[in-house]
Amino acid sequence: MRHQSRLLIVPTLLSGLACSTPLLAQVVYSENFRSPTMPGTDGITPCNTGAGGAGTYEFPVGWLLRNVDNGTPAGNVAYINDAWEVREDFQLEVNNCVAFSTSWYTPQGTANDFMWSPPITVPGGGASLSWRARAYDPLYLDGYEVRVMTVVPTGGTGTIGNQITNSTMVFSIGAEQTTWTTRSVDLTAFAGQSVYVGFRNNTFDKFVLVIDDVSVIGTAPNLAAQSPIPILPYTYVPVALGYTPALGVSGSNVGGATLTDVVASAQLVRDGLDEGAAFASSSAVASLAIGATAPVPFGTAPATLSGTGTWLVRYSVAATQSENPGVLGDNIVESTTVVVNETELARHEGMPVSTLGIGAGNGGELGVQFTLPNDAVFAGVRINLGAKDTEVDDGAGGMRPSTWGGAPLVANLRAYDTVNNRPGELIDTTVTGSAVFEAATYNLAFIGGPQLLAAGTYVVTVNEPILATFAADGTLPLTMHTDRFEAGTVWVNWPTSPTGNWANAESFGAAFARTPSISLTTSLALLKDGFEEIVPIRMPDRAANATRRNAEALPHLMLAAPKPR
Repeated sequence: MRHQSRLLIVPTLLSGLACSTPLLAQVVYSENFRSPTMPGTDGITPCNTGAGGAGTYEFPVGWLLRNVDNGTPAGNVAYINDAWEVREDFQLEVNNCVAFSTSWYTPQGTANDFMWSPPITVPGGGASLSWRARAYDPLYLDGYEVRVMTVVPTGGTGTIGNQITNSTMVFSIGAEQTTWTTRSVDLTAFAGQSVYVGFRNNTFDKFVLVIDDVSVIGTAPNLAAQSPIPILPYTYVPVALGYTPALGVSGSNVGGATLTDVVASAQLVRDGLDEGAAFASSSAVASLAIGATAPVPFGTAPATLSGTGTWLVRYSVAATQSENPGVLGDNIVESTTVVVNETELARHEGMPVSTLGIGAGNGGELGVQFTLPNDAVFAGVRINLGAKDTEVDDGAGGMRPSTWGGAPLVANLRAYDTVNNRPGELIDTTVTGSAVFEAATYNLAFIGGPQLLAAGTYVVTVNEPILATFAADGTLPLTMHTDRFEAGTVWVNWPTSPTGNWANAESFGAAFARTPSISLTTSLALLKDGFEEIVPIRMPDRAANATRRNAEALPHLMLAAPKPR
């Protein structure tokens, strides 16, 4: 029988992932033929959209279907009951929707079936049209045309209208491949115009043609600056330490043409004003393909941040190709900031998002590490603690006064063990502060006086108080920040820790990937007689989650469950 191979094509349970066009910033239009009522991503959510089955699935909104031949599909392809139909690609990718057309009619005939896109505005710089296509049967290969017109397509069932006379054929093939084949054509001739893109099956008595992933992508060059590295891993640094800013930025090709010789410049900015001359990248990225991103290398680091103020680095990237002035805004990006000041070294930034304590009831330390580029003298430690309730659950259905008030607060200065890569020996501790229930800042001086620290890495921690009567009351409310968190810099240890030694906080779960409010300070003037009385601090407004006694309470996390009372 002449159509034997066609008759043996049946739906299978084979599945695959759809290959869709990357969504770049220059994508003007994209259609993957997923039903508008079906959530999910190609390859994940099945295409079936209702009890009606194949032939009843919704076609993308705005597309025009023109069944000019008005033929009767053969029984095996009866589900293609319009010019084109959307259904799952049952032959290869059962979880992917594609557009189907047929040329197998009873009686035999030539297909003349159009599907036209909604109007698409071609950028002034030009664009390319791309799509994927394949034929279902190697013995009966359907062909097709791709046409473009600048007026609304007319015609309908049995009527050709203006679809030939007012359109330009931009692609034609007599027999498509049986494997997914990506095709593309240049639409520069239509730059600045609104166009309709049409796919026309014009095959005589073959089988099935499928189309997917229709995209129009601007071909104008567009380079974007992305991923500037932090100017420093700190938010506050003392000017005397002479930190050198880090330089680094990536160039991303978000346009429609390959870019060459991508370079960058880095301009230091202090308090909103350019500081000195810009630094040029040490070499260029020779070629950057469409959709690719690559770091632009910088060589020797610039001078140190030599004055107080808020510093950042402003990056600008450029390529050999000229860009439309309208897209030049994304060529510039700024780094994070650092405040160069007289006294404080800190990592945390922004408003706190939670508080953190250990909660084992047997003490322990929580802290953060700092690296000094030069020798420096530090006088003490500054910590921020969140508020705690004055009354707590007594475990018997009632309330009791908390014993947190007056709890001893002590910070520690430790060396860094470079052999085992963890906090090392104790260098000094601070005087003892006295805890209060309100959210507050505590400034604690070192017992041994100002500490001269050689260049290198150190860890500053806070002890969780051990309270004899109600151990759970001693859980620290150390304020934590998500901004500027750097993995491997926040440390915790307590006698019954499951790790048996120092560990990074984030190793206990993603919820602990936060930076504590702990600073080193160089100035004794802030510390008066060793311990400055608490300084109230403003906390985020969280009235909706307030406890009965503390309207400013933050979500509290504990690294260990408290011991039973």
